[in-house]
Amino acid sequence: GFHSNHTATEAMVQATTNEGLATQEEMEAAKLPLQYRDFCAHLLIPLNECRRREYYLPWKCERERHRYEKCQYQEYKKKAEDKYRNARAMNTKRTGRNEKDQDTSTRTCRCPVGRRPKRRRGRSGSKIACSA
Repeated sequence: GFHSNHTATEAMVQATTNEGLATQEEMEAAKLPLQYRDFCAHLLIPLNECRRREYYLPWKCERERHRYEKCQYQEYKKKAEDKYRNARAMNTKRTGRNEKDQDTSTRTCRCPVGRRPKRRRGRSGSKIACSA
């Protein structure tokens, strides 16, 4: 199992703060699989210790599981927000305009007289094309 010089109470206090991120050595000692060595690994180590100690009984270790799952959810929200910001920044960089400035209703096309422009959807959003 995982051996530490911290008591269980110190581990719980350390696990609740983001300052106590798990080091590579701690994750190796806890035998965490690579896919779980993320920002919340410092909460997974005490959770797994509790699970082993309590024989994986589902009603045990609820506090540790809640803290770990809350951390995972907060990280998911941060990543989604970062992805959204990056997409907006790339769109602004690509077009040179903000999304608010892209009003397609004022754009015209070079259609013959008497023809109306027809909207077509493409990969880059709404486009106006001639119906000719």
